[in-house]
Amino acid sequence: MSQIQDVSLAGAEALSASRAGDVDAMARRALWGSALGYAMDGFDLLILGFMLSAISKDLHLTQPQAASLVTGTLVGAVLGGFVFGMLSDRLGRVRVLTWSIVLFAIFTGLCALAQGYWDLLTYRAIAGIGLGGEFGIGMALVAEAWPAEKRARATSYVGLGWQFACSLRRW
Repeated sequence: MSQIQDVSLAGAEALSASRAGDVDAMARRALWGSALGYAMDGFDLLILGFMLSAISKDLHLTQPQAASLVTGTLVGAVLGGFVFGMLSDRLGRVRVLTWSIVLFAIFTGLCALAQGYWDLLTYRAIAGIGLGGEFGIGMALVAEAWPAEKRARATSYVGLGWQFACSLRRW
């Protein structure tokens, strides 16, 4: 290898290393916001699992009805991932992420006012739609904001938000 090639390779490596270290405040906010979003979603499903027996007793639900509340939430999450994912590509990620969080928050809150199985199943499914939108869009925001050299690490930190929320059950 010639000296010129050695110098140009060293310069390219130095430039790459300096770019890899550049993580701006927006990228950090995207990471923290998405990880906290994942944590809240995981905590929501964790609490639902713990509360199923009390909910079933209060609303006189059968075991299959109680189990379908979790299923309805997860089916809604799949639908929300598709719908909000397509909308975020057209209308902007931050705007659509905000909508998905608001939808999740409102319908999670409405669960407290449910008078029966069908009310609660509807609220859980719609909350799941918001949950699914937040999952995909939050991860996409982090992946777009972080440098390629640190993207895998950053997105794995987002996923750890879910595990963090699930670890709260031990406290």
